[in-house]
Amino acid sequence: MGYKINTIGVNTKAFSFLELLLSVFIISLFLSLSFPMMENFLRGKAQADARKVYNILTYVNDTSVMRKEEMELKIDLDKKTISFPDNKIIKHYEIKTLSAVHTLASGMVNSGEITFFVSENGLQYMLTIYLSDKKKKMLVKFNPISNRASIHNVKTENF
Repeated sequence: MGYKINTIGVNTKAFSFLELLLSVFIISLFLSLSFPMMENFLRGKAQADARKVYNILTYVNDTSVMRKEEMELKIDLDKKTISFPDNKIIKHYEIKTLSAVHTLASGMVNSGEITFFVSENGLQYMLTIYLSDKKKKMLVKFNPISNRASIHNVKTENF
């Protein structure tokens, strides 16, 4: 079966350059919007959650120092959430790979809720948060001496 040609001599079954350009633009726009959402799938949930926990610890610490006020950081291991007040609003973050918290004072905690009081000088606890999924195991450590958090990959099976 041949192509139909209209009276002007233009092929009516082919795509025009404008239609092709528009479809490529729509596909690239869709991919650019959906790619950040696929971070958990591409990098692993534990690694994405470790980045989120790192950002939360850094934000809470720096905010309490900057505002010169005490903040409360709650880690609920049963609900797998981290929450803290910010401008009189309680912010809750779900951390699906949250598995344990270790401090020098309480040791390893696998269940329940732990509350940390962040003073105007910052978080004063040596803190390690354990995250694990099927692909990776990660640690987020907070050092009160340097007032900084760090992310570590765990290579051993002794988690």
